[in-house]
Amino acid sequence: MKALPAIGALSCLLGSVPVGPAVAAEPAARCTFDYHPRIHPGLSLTPSSGTIDSDQATGVATCTGSIDGKTITGPGTFGFAGSYGDPVPASCQSGGVGKGAVIISFPTEGGTVALKDPATYQFGPGSGYPPGIGDWTGSRTVGSYLVLPDQGDCVTTPVTQARGRGRFTITG
Repeated sequence: MKALPAIGALSCLLGSVPVGPAVAAEPAARCTFDYHPRIHPGLSLTPSSGTIDSDQATGVATCTGSIDGKTITGPGTFGFAGSYGDPVPASCQSGGVGKGAVIISFPTEGGTVALKDPATYQFGPGSGYPPGIGDWTGSRTVGSYLVLPDQGDCVTTPVTQARGRGRFTITG
């Protein structure tokens, strides 16, 4: 089941989702992203644990502002690698939590700046969001996202690939 047309309607909802807990430092950059993670063994109605990987940073991020004191001059890359269902198994119906790293790279006035930011995230009803919506908090990034299935439908077959879109801020 491809639900990509729903992105427009859900992006309105996503715009009203708070971007995680407050971060002490003022954001240096505000960004949007689009990426396609693989989910193994796959998210279904049966709670499970597994991995999420987007081949490092193969997604696209667009930011305004600076990173490490250098002005961002164009679109960069976005990726995530980590686990889901840890410590409690996750499902499409219950949602869940996970951990990993946000992996980004941007061209700046001073050359390319790359960042691998350890983060924890939550999604779905167990975290107070509708299915497919969640947020993350890292040491330098805070974001919210919408994920829709690309492969699998979560009912008859596990979701093994998805399309994620959202927004985040970078401090420092």
